[in-house]
This record gives sequence, structure tokens and C-alpha cells, in this order.
Amino acid sequence: MNPDRKYSLIVTVLCVLLLIALCGLYFLGLQQYKLKQYLPIMQAVGIIKDNYFYYDESVHGSTLVDNAIDGLVSGTGDKYAEYYTEEEYKELLKDQSNTFVGIGISIAAPDDTGAQIIKVFEGSTMEQAGAVPGDIVLKINGKDTAGLTMEQMLALFSKDEKATDTLLLRRGSETFAVTVGKSEVYAPYVSYEMLTDSVGYIKIDGFFGKVVSETKTAMEKLLEQGMQSVIIDVRDNPGGGLNESVGVSRLFLHRGDLIVTIMARNEQEESYSAKADGYDLPVTILVNGESASGSELFTAALRDNGRAVVVGKKTYGKGIVQSFFKIRANGGYVKITTDAYFTPKGVNIHHTGITPDIEVDLPEEYKDALVDAVPREQDTQLDTAIRAAEYQIEMNSVEDAA
Repeated sequence: MNPDRKYSLIVTVLCVLLLIALCGLYFLGLQQYKLKQYLPIMQAVGIIKDNYFYYDESVHGSTLVDNAIDGLVSGTGDKYAEYYTEEEYKELLKDQSNTFVGIGISIAAPDDTGAQIIKVFEGSTMEQAGAVPGDIVLKINGKDTAGLTMEQMLALFSKDEKATDTLLLRRGSETFAVTVGKSEVYAPYVSYEMLTDSVGYIKIDGFFGKVVSETKTAMEKLLEQGMQSVIIDVRDNPGGGLNESVGVSRLFLHRGDLIVTIMARNEQEESYSAKADGYDLPVTILVNGESASGSELFTAALRDNGRAVVVGKKTYGKGIVQSFFKIRANGGYVKITTDAYFTPKGVNIHHTGITPDIEVDLPEEYKDALVDAVPREQDTQLDTAIRAAEYQIEMNSVEDAA
């Protein structure tokens, strides 16, 4: 090789290596500058490790880190932000799956006579024992439930998954006892029934898990029973996942209907629309002040597209989206607000909520009660929704006749 050419090549390589080194130093310095603001945290950890009399690395090592991250998340001021350890995140997923080990009932807080059973889950030991919604639990393992708080009542059940519980129930004038063990129970997010010969009813408790398929199954079953109009109850529904909320909305919209627009911090937008024609029948949506987030997204999507009449009370007003991010170093997760969402008409309902087309109060004695604990004959909001659904059927018949 020509000596001059060889020398030129060596100089070029050295220059490239020098440039790479300088770039590396620059980015290292930039990274150190960014991390400088977090140096006090490391120094505080060092002070604790070196000086705390009772410090035990096996006990406090990960705890300090978890608490530090928790403090950072809390310091954002985002009331929806949370830090989950790896185990806490697994427990969260388990909770959202709605599968648990128990006797299989949902029960209201006791009054001065006892505690009313609100739901009996399919396949549970309580269903096998013959319990039905409306039964009053008078005693649990020999202790009266009357006058207890919810926490005090729950403490009466055995904690051992292999132990049995004995409940004294009252149904009308009859009193009887059942002794039941625990089993794995799936509590569906969707329940349904026919309210009249033509009006169906679907209650959605949360937009998690299999809620889309559960809602579709409910619709098919009710249509088989002659349903011409459906009431969808999202009262006390705190929301859930974006995909699940969008998925249920798609069941009732027409192809191409806009469902929601999500805007990120950098103002980048993403829109979700219906991909096919959904069920084409009148829809009435029941809401209240605890209908939040995903349930509001669903309500706005149907109403803005002219697919639903909304009955009840003004909704909670949560028009933002939280996302989960994994911390690779320890397996934990940070949940933080990342997006705002806008209804098909371009409205962000955060802090404002959705005002129903027909506003209806529950009776005074039930205004602060969970909807599931309101006796059907006292549910003025549901009564109004039934009349609205029947009116829609009547108007459709008039249009068809014309």
C-alpha cells in the first residue's frame, strides 16, 4: 500500500475514533447533567444505609427503593398516578380478572335487621345452597350482622380458604341456615334480563376482562327473547380499559362512526371508530355521578352518534387516560396520566361530566346508596329508562308504518 495512503487512512480512523469518543463524553455529560437533580435521593439513601441503627439491607434495601419511587409518583400531583411493585401489579391483574375464592355472593352493608344479598354468582357454593338475591343474612358463623359496618361484617367470615361458613338467612317469613365452603368464582362484569316483553336490560359493572364478549352474549340472549329496545346501565361503573370501552361501543354503532379521539402530551392524536355495523335497535343508557371514565366514553360515543338516549344524573367527569409503564430494573409498574380524550363532538368532559337527556333523582333515602342496593320498585331512574325505551319502540313503529 502507498505509504501516503496508509498514513491518510490511519489519520481518518483516528479522527473517527476521536469523534466517537467526544460524542460519547458529550452524551455521558448530558446524562449526568440530567441525573444531577436526582443526586439528593441517592445521597439520602446513603445517609440512611450508613447511619440508621436498625438498617438491614435484606429488609430495607428494596423498601427504600419502592418508597422512593412511590414518592416520585405522588410528587407529580396526578391523583390517578400510582406505583405498583411487581407483586402488587400481579394482584391488580388478578382483581381485574374478577376471579376470586369465596362463597360467591355480593352483599350490601347491614342495616338494623341484617344484610341483603345483592347477587349470587353462577356456579358458586351459595348458588348450590339455594341462596337468591334479596335474601337477608341475619347471622354469619353465629354472630349477628345487624348494625355492623361492612368491614365488621366481612370480618365474621372465615379467612381460611378450606374452612366453611354458616349463614342464617331470612326469605320473607322463612328463616333457614346454610353451611358453605369456598370455591373459585368468576364474577362477570355483565348481567342481563328482560324487564318487559320488549325491553331488555344490561348492567355493566366495569370495562375490564371479557366485558366485550359478555355484552355481546347478553345482546344475543335478549334478542332471542324478543328484545326490541335495550337499557344499558353503567351507574356506579368506574370505567376500565380503553380497548374494552371502545370494544363495547363498537357493538352499538355503525361502520365509520367516530368513538373517541385521544390526545397525548405532544398533541399527537389517535382516533377510534366503529369497524362494522353493530346492533341496530334503540338504546337507553342509565348513568349517575359514579359513572366515570370508560363508562363516560361509552355514553358519549353512543349519544353523539345519535344512538342512545341518556337517563339519570350527571356523570363523574373523568376525561383522561392512564397508562402503565414497566420499570425494567425491579419489575414494578408506574401508572400515570398520559392522554386526554375527546368525544365524537370534540368535547373533553374532564371535571364537567355528561348531563343526561332526562335527569332523574333516586328517592331521597337511596341517593347515596349503591344502585345494586336500591329495591327495583324504588328505582325511579330505571322506571324512567323503561318508559324512554318503550317510547323509542313506539316511535320506531310509527316510522315503519309511515
